[in-house]
Amino acid sequence: MGALTLALVACSGSYLATRQDDAGVTTVDAAPIPKPPPPVPDGSEPSDGGVMDAAPKSPCTKPSLFCDDFDDAASPFEARWAVATGAGAFDYDESTFVSPGRALRLRIPPGATRRASSLTKELDIPTGSFRATFSLRVDLPDTGTFEEIDPFLLRLSPVAAGVKSQTFALAIYSTKTDLEAYREWTDGGYQFTSSGAGAPLGTSYHRVVLTVRSVMGDATCTLEVDGSTVATERFPAPVVAKMALSIGAPIAVDVANQPTLRFDDVWIESL
Repeated sequence: MGALTLALVACSGSYLATRQDDAGVTTVDAAPIPKPPPPVPDGSEPSDGGVMDAAPKSPCTKPSLFCDDFDDAASPFEARWAVATGAGAFDYDESTFVSPGRALRLRIPPGATRRASSLTKELDIPTGSFRATFSLRVDLPDTGTFEEIDPFLLRLSPVAAGVKSQTFALAIYSTKTDLEAYREWTDGGYQFTSSGAGAPLGTSYHRVVLTVRSVMGDATCTLEVDGSTVATERFPAPVVAKMALSIGAPIAVDVANQPTLRFDDVWIESL
């Protein structure tokens, strides 16, 4: 009923207000409906008061181990990340972002092999546990196909005896999206497990949070998307001392549909 009343008032272009003079005569006036608030940028989040912020603030004003909002034109990303461009070059998108005024963008051209384009940041982890947060948008055209696209890899060290490397990854396939845990042995073998993670896809940004907690003998990675926990994976491993986060497409296999990936507001903190 409230929705119907609102629609009728909106169509009339006014709302009713009453006033009473000294003689006790009541008059009904028509006044214009207040204008709605302006639209907000893609990826905006409610402020503490529940009102949408017109311009989401960069997280880089907060203490962190590392932060990059990709907004400083005088400071290119090459100065802060190790860059690989085998699956396409990175640039900036100044029209679709979360914090103003731009985001990192990767457009992957068609290719029938396994390729990689990534920005990688290595950090010491003083407490053994950390959280990596960033905004991710993945646009997959309707035409064309692909086998696998991984928007991020997370490598942890040190590793247990007999282990060459250990990696958590978000893997997007044509029919599913998984959080994967991959360990490679020094003798050439490997161990692989995965958990269904939904799909942070579509024509908007999604807030991705990776929380890694480690104690002696165990390292657990929890993946959250837009505030909801969607998957958890773990390794038997020593306490984490170093991490390397790779964003972009550190794995892109048999891609024919020319997807576009965007990243904004990468923030890593110790826990």
